[in-house]
Amino acid sequence: FPLEKERLRPALYFAGGTYLVFGSLFLLAPGGLGAGLASLLDVFTRLSGWDGAPLWLPLSALFFYQFPALVLALVSLARLFKRRDPLVIFLGLWLTMSLLLAILPPSRQVADLGWALLPLWTLAALEVARWLEPPEQVVEFHPSADGQDAELQPLVISSGFWETLGMALLTVALIVFSWLNFSSAALVTFDPDAVRLRWILAFGVLALLALSVFLVAFGWSARAALKGFAWGGLTIFAINLLAMASFAAQLRPLPGIEMWPAAPQSLAIGVIDSQANEISQMARGSDAALNVMLVGVDSPALRWLLRDWRVTSAQALSFDSNPELIFTSENNILPELESAYRGAPFQLRNYPAWEQLTASEWLSWIINHDLPQGYELTLLWARSDLFPDSQNSLP
Repeated sequence: FPLEKERLRPALYFAGGTYLVFGSLFLLAPGGLGAGLASLLDVFTRLSGWDGAPLWLPLSALFFYQFPALVLALVSLARLFKRRDPLVIFLGLWLTMSLLLAILPPSRQVADLGWALLPLWTLAALEVARWLEPPEQVVEFHPSADGQDAELQPLVISSGFWETLGMALLTVALIVFSWLNFSSAALVTFDPDAVRLRWILAFGVLALLALSVFLVAFGWSARAALKGFAWGGLTIFAINLLAMASFAAQLRPLPGIEMWPAAPQSLAIGVIDSQANEISQMARGSDAALNVMLVGVDSPALRWLLRDWRVTSAQALSFDSNPELIFTSENNILPELESAYRGAPFQLRNYPAWEQLTASEWLSWIINHDLPQGYELTLLWARSDLFPDSQNSLP
């Protein structure tokens, strides 16, 4: 895209003015300008972080959850890049930069792929629009039977619609049959002979589909074969998209384990909050009125939960400040606390064991989105003198 230098300066002026006006809410909230600049610091902080997801997890989430859009976008890029379409080139560059910004920072998260979905689905929509065009009519002209009329007369008019529809139905039927065999092979693991037969049927049906497309294209019409295969593939893509959306949105009766989680993973945060406030109410008569110390606990969810409390963090326990509440990790066992504090374990968060999965567990996850999980525990210690019955234990 050519850059006109004489328009660059006015564009910068308009960009700065837009930031001043809308960033400060028409000068009613000047603090918004500082917040906007602080967000740039957050970006660079994330680029230097080391607590993100593994590199393969966002890529796997893109493959499993956006497979229809990914295939269609790649086809659109391969087809339209040759024609130098400015829109496709712009969307391709946008998609590439969004993916790089999502997966390269060490603090990467799967949700960062959201910035890449808009160009991805736009490219996919361009390809879908191409294949959803109705079949073109084919008109054959023949001279009149008596040969006296020099003008050619239309004799056969064919659009190939029914042939295309038949190829689409065959494509859907064979892919569904292959998927059923794949599901059986993934879920039934106790009978090796049955599993082997299911795998043979699953891939054999796909080979039969490829042979059918070739025979229809060779013996009937290449356009009808390809368009019918595309219609059937788009139907399967739509079903796959609805299924993955229901998985990601947790619309099933039993929640599954998703690469793109929609629910908080700190399941016991509400219980920790209620227990801590109950102790504070019992001892001081109000919520968040106690001193809290975090010993070896690095949890953003817990820090946010305790944002209204007087919190100090340390890697080792110190009784100098005499904190009323202490949070320790499950690996940080402190016997000296048992004499002066009462403790209880809480499930701080759960995490899927992605890196420990076997091949059979991966296949099971593809079907059911269920897999083993690990749990991180935290111990909440409350000073014994905060409880009403503590006086009974004194000599």
